[in-house]
Amino acid sequence: MEDRKSIDSFFSDLSMGLLFAENTNEIDRVVDLFLEKTCQYYGFDCGEVYFPKGDYLILRGVYGIDRYYVCKVDFPIEASHCKDVLYEQKIFIGGNINHTNIEVFSNYASIFVLPIFFYAHPIGVVVFRNKENRIEFYREIVDEIKNVIGHFAVYANNVLQSVTYKERDKQLKLLRELYLKLSDVDDFENNLNNLASDIANIFTASKAFIRLRDEDNNLYLRSSYGFPENFDYSIFEDNSYIEEYWDNNIFFINNAANNKYYKKFEGIINRSVLFNRIPAKKDCIGYIAVIDKIPDAVNPLGDFDVNDLNLFNPLLANISSRISEHYSMIALSKANEKNTKHMSRLNTLYDISNILLERSKTEDILFLLLTITTIGDVFAFNRAFAFLYDKEFNVFRGRMCVAPKNAQDAGMIWSNMQNLNKYALREKLMLSFDKRSVEDAWDLNQQFLNTVIPNNENCRLFFDVFNNKNSINVLNVENNDEVNQIKKYTNIFGDYPFAIIPIMNSVNCIGMIVVDNPYNGKPIPEDDLDYLKMFGRQAAVALEYSSLYNEMEKNNNALKAAEKTLLDLKSLAIIGEMSSSMAHNLRNFIVPIAGFANRLVKVSKDETIKNYAQIIANEVENLENYIRRNLSFAKSINLEIDNIKIDDMIKYLTILSKEYIKKSGKNIKFYALKMTKEDAVRWDYDRMNEVVFNLIINAIDAIEDNKDGSFISVIFDDNAYRESMIDIIVENTDSYIEPDLAEKIFTPFFTTKSHGVGIGLAISKRIVEAHGGSMVLKSVNDSFKITTFFVSIPVSLNN
Repeated sequence: MEDRKSIDSFFSDLSMGLLFAENTNEIDRVVDLFLEKTCQYYGFDCGEVYFPKGDYLILRGVYGIDRYYVCKVDFPIEASHCKDVLYEQKIFIGGNINHTNIEVFSNYASIFVLPIFFYAHPIGVVVFRNKENRIEFYREIVDEIKNVIGHFAVYANNVLQSVTYKERDKQLKLLRELYLKLSDVDDFENNLNNLASDIANIFTASKAFIRLRDEDNNLYLRSSYGFPENFDYSIFEDNSYIEEYWDNNIFFINNAANNKYYKKFEGIINRSVLFNRIPAKKDCIGYIAVIDKIPDAVNPLGDFDVNDLNLFNPLLANISSRISEHYSMIALSKANEKNTKHMSRLNTLYDISNILLERSKTEDILFLLLTITTIGDVFAFNRAFAFLYDKEFNVFRGRMCVAPKNAQDAGMIWSNMQNLNKYALREKLMLSFDKRSVEDAWDLNQQFLNTVIPNNENCRLFFDVFNNKNSINVLNVENNDEVNQIKKYTNIFGDYPFAIIPIMNSVNCIGMIVVDNPYNGKPIPEDDLDYLKMFGRQAAVALEYSSLYNEMEKNNNALKAAEKTLLDLKSLAIIGEMSSSMAHNLRNFIVPIAGFANRLVKVSKDETIKNYAQIIANEVENLENYIRRNLSFAKSINLEIDNIKIDDMIKYLTILSKEYIKKSGKNIKFYALKMTKEDAVRWDYDRMNEVVFNLIINAIDAIEDNKDGSFISVIFDDNAYRESMIDIIVENTDSYIEPDLAEKIFTPFFTTKSHGVGIGLAISKRIVEAHGGSMVLKSVNDSFKITTFFVSIPVSLNN
C-alpha cells in the first residue's frame, strides 16, 4: 500500500465528495461515494453498507458487486455477530462469512465488519471483503478506518434525518388537513366516505379501509381505498387475530410472508399492515386497517414502525371523537339546541361582565371581546373587528381584529380551542388571553390598525349604526352601494355577509364590532345580533372604566414626579444651608494655612520645599473655590471658559493622584494617557480638574487594601460617534458597584463612605452637564472586578 496518497489528502477528497452528496439529499449517493472512495483507497475488493429497519439489516449500498442486490439483501439482527457489531460496537475481523442467501458474497477470503455510529446512536454496519487474506492489514488500519466511518456517519445521519424529517413533515401536514376536513360539520358525511383514501395518503400505503358498527352493533364498510369492489372484509375479523394481536397491544406487522396467518391474506397483504380499533370510551365503534406501506428512500422495505403508530392512534381517537360528536349533534333536537344556546349565552354574558371589568387596558378588553365572538362555544364567527370612535376627528379607527389569514389557519385555531373544552368559559378565555397562542396566527392586525372610516354620509352603514344605535346585518354584498362605500376605505371585509354592532355606553356609541364568516360562507344569524349588542354594552362599560383607571394612573405618576421634584428642591436647600455653615468655619482655618504657605514660597531657599509650598498654596486656593462652588450648588453653575492643553491637565492630575495614592498607603498603579487627536479644549479648567480628580479619589477609596496589581487609568479619547465630543474614561480595578447602588450614585447626599456627605458625584455630574456633556457609570463583576466612569464633553464650549 506504499502508493497510497496521504490520509489527509484522502480525508479531504472524501469530505468534499460527501458534502456534495449530502446536498443532494439522496442517501444512496452518500453511501455509494463513501464505499467507492474507501475501497479504492484501502484496496478492498468489496464494500457493503447495511442500515437497520425493524428486525432486519438491509443492504443500502455496495461496491465491487452489482447494485442489483441493493435492498434485496437482508438478514436478521439476531445473528450474534451482527448484534455484537451493531449494538455493542464490536469489530469482526476474520475469514469470509456470507450472511445473506446470495451466493456472490461467498467469493471472498477475508472479511472486516465494523459498526456505523453517530455519537452513541447505532445507524448501521459496514462490511469490507477481499479475495485475498488481508486480516493483518485490517488489524493495522482499525483506528484509521473507524475515523473514516465516523466521518461518513455524520453525513449519512444528516441525510437520513433530513429525508425522514421531510417525510414526517409531509405526514403532519396531511394530518392537519384531515383534521380540518373532519372539523367541517356540514361536509362531514362526504369526508367520512373519503377517509380511507386520506389515511392511505398520510401513511403512503397501497390500501386502506374503515369498518364501523351500526345501531345493531354489526360491522359495515364505511370507506375503502385500493380494494376491488365486493371484497369480503370480514376475513379481518376472526377472533383469533383479535386475541393474539389487539389484546397483546400488537398493532402493526411487517414481513407478513413469515406470519402464520399469511396464507389467508396472500394476495391481499404483500408485506406490512397497520391496524387498530376506533375507540369509544371502553368500547369501540369500528376499526381501520392500512395495508402495504409504499417503499421510499428511507424505508426501502415499506415497513411500519412505532412512529407510524404514534400518529395512527391519535388519529383514531380524533376520528372517534368526530364521529361521536357528529352523530350526537344530529340526535339532538333543534328546539333543545336553541334553548341551550340561549341559556349558554345568558350565562356567558354574566361571566363576561365580570371578566371584562377585571381588565384595565383597552387592548386587553378588546382582545377578550373579539375572542368571545370567535370561539366555538359562544358565537363562532370566522372573524371579528373592533373600531373605536375618535371624537376629535369624527372617524372610526381600527384598533384590533381576530382574523385567521385563511381557512387552514382558522381550522388549526379552532381545533386548538377545542383542546380547552374541559375548561369553563372564564378559564378558557384566560388561557387564550395569557398565552396569546391564537394571536400569533393572525396577521391582519397591522393592516387593520391603519383603517380609518369617516362618520358621515360617505359611509352610510357606520353612520346609521352610530346615530340609530342599532345593529345592521348585511346579507347581500353584491352590487351594494353602501358596502362599496366601505370598500373605498378598507378591503379587509365586505366580500361576504357581515354585521355591524355598536359598542354602546349609557348614552353614546363609542365604537363598532364587525363580524363575518369568509371561510364557511354563513350569514350572521339575526338572533346573534341582540346578544352581540349586549356584549358591546358590557365592553363599553369596561372601556370607560379603563379610561378612568388610566387617567388615575397618569395623575398618580404626575404626583410621584412632583413629589420627587419637591424632594430634590429640599435637598438643594439643605445643601445651601450646610455649605453656608461650613464656609464660615473653614475659612478660619484656610487663611493662616494660605498665609504660611505663601510665606514659605518667598523665604525658602530649598527648591523642593518651595515647590511643595506652592502646591499647598494652590490647593488652599482650590479649596476656597470649592467652598464657594458648594455654596452655589443649588444655584446655576457659571463656567469660566479658557483654552486648556490636555497634556497640562494630565500632568496636574498625575501629580495630585500619585500624592493621594501615596498617602492612602495602597499598592495602586496610576496611568493618565492622551489618545485623542485634540491637543487643546475650551473648558472651565478648575471645574473639570475637580470632576476628574473627584472620580480618581473615589476610585482610590473604593479599591480594597493590600490588593496587588490594582490600577487606575484616566484616558482622554475621541468620542466614537461624534467628532465634536471627547471622552474622559476613568477606570479602576478591584471594585464593584451593585446595580441598585449604581442607580442612586449621582443622587445628592447618597454615599457609601463612612466619611463622605454624598455631594461629590452630584456636583461633578452638574459640572459635566453644564459643559453640555454627560456622565455614566458601568461596573462589572465577572472573572474580575472593574468600575468605569464615562464622561463625554464637547471639545469646545463658548462663554
